[in-house]
Amino acid sequence: MIVIDESQQEATATHEVADVVPVHDLLAACAREAARIALAAEKLDTSMGALLSHFAGKPDGVRTDDTHVRTLAQDLQDADRIRQELSGLARALNLAVAAQSMTALLSAEQVRTCTPLGTLQTRLLSQRSADNLSGSDRA
Repeated sequence: MIVIDESQQEATATHEVADVVPVHDLLAACAREAARIALAAEKLDTSMGALLSHFAGKPDGVRTDDTHVRTLAQDLQDADRIRQELSGLARALNLAVAAQSMTALLSAEQVRTCTPLGTLQTRLLSQRSADNLSGSDRA
């Protein structure tokens, strides 16, 4: 398994980030994240499927060019990033579920603690009305 640096520094916010976040807003951000991650997983699945079909006809011991190896390595890193994002998203959802009510306020620090990837923290805490579901955001 290829592991991406899990001690990533907090991302620089390009949008205003709140000090507290209502549970409802965190759940809405988590839903957007789930949709974004699902699109990224779909793209990764398509890419890895194409690469695996390329290797399927190769006899054992036949070397492929470095481009394919680099592509596969990047795909594996993307898969690990998606795993880390899903893990952080699951912890954020558990934090929201544990709140007393949908209008409860959670500190930004509580959210940061359960989501180790800086860019995920920024997306969950951002006060913008995010409907950007592009899978191109990198952790």
